[in-house]
Amino acid sequence: MTWTAWLPPDLSPDGKKISWGNGDCAMGYADLDFSGPAPKATNIRNMVTSKDPIETYHVDWSPDGKYIAFSYGPKLTKKNLKGLLPELPGVEAPGWNTCVADTTATNRFVMITTDGKSNKEPDWVFVKDGSGK
Repeated sequence: MTWTAWLPPDLSPDGKKISWGNGDCAMGYADLDFSGPAPKATNIRNMVTSKDPIETYHVDWSPDGKYIAFSYGPKLTKKNLKGLLPELPGVEAPGWNTCVADTTATNRFVMITTDGKSNKEPDWVFVKDGSGK
């Protein structure tokens, strides 16, 4: 299991799973096992994969643990971005969008932004339903 230190992994709301950017082109996840003397990540797999030059970054679990949100966009040349990486927050990266993936299937996701205006670092917010809850 690998992840980039400046893009931390994300724990599922129930604390039983972990997800991370598994390289530039995949969202990895695993089950967490705390039953032994040392925690272990088991059943490691990729939830989302893309093909170079499309990258995936910035995973965030939904509050109910059924979905992940992530950033998805083209690898851009450092020359075009003045030496910066497109996946870094704060770096304008044309073509990047936010997606939501189903955690029960591989590569089942939908883009929830489609304008490519550097949509990165998604997060979930709680919204009251019509009943006031």
